[in-house]
Amino acid sequence: MSTENGSTLTPSDGNSTGDETDDEEPKPISKDTQFGMLKNRRRRDILRYLRENDDESTLSDLAEFIAAKENGVERRLLSSDERKRVYIGLYQCHLPKMDDARVIDFEKRSGGVRLRPEADQLFAYIDDEDDEEESAGETTAEETTPWTVNTTVKLGLGWTLCLLAALSVAGIAGLPPVGVIGGAAAVTFAAIETVDVLPSLWADGVAVLHD
Repeated sequence: MSTENGSTLTPSDGNSTGDETDDEEPKPISKDTQFGMLKNRRRRDILRYLRENDDESTLSDLAEFIAAKENGVERRLLSSDERKRVYIGLYQCHLPKMDDARVIDFEKRSGGVRLRPEADQLFAYIDDEDDEEESAGETTAEETTPWTVNTTVKLGLGWTLCLLAALSVAGIAGLPPVGVIGGAAAVTFAAIETVDVLPSLWADGVAVLHD
């Protein structure tokens, strides 16, 4: 557009200041903000999920993923209440906080969620946590399995001795009371081992069921 003096005006959208660029450098996030983001499991799950899905998702998709994980079921088996509870929590609390911290971009109207470059500052801690959990799981498995086998063997040995002693006493009545004493000792040993071992076996069984 030309003015009366011949100068030309360039159209503007009214928002550009001339200093803004499309390739804005990621801004540092304070340690307090980082830990505030990471202390909640849902926010950590959101970050992981976004990174694994090309840095983008939707509110509905995130709510469904987290609800399925927290309830231990497949997505298709979720109830509407289970979805709704997580959806509301993400919409009202977690996603706005993450947006304010410039970790994600959250569009409330469309429900779109996009991971920002600043989130890279958080993944160092998340990846460390994942490594620690994996190592802890391997260590627990290595330590638990021998103990479970050992306690089972002890329990079986105790009751085997008890059975042998009982058969000896019942079958050879003319022997001195050594068999009776041995049988009593075997029963005592088996009882002690049972009391000592069963709680451990029960705890191991419950842990396996929960996992």
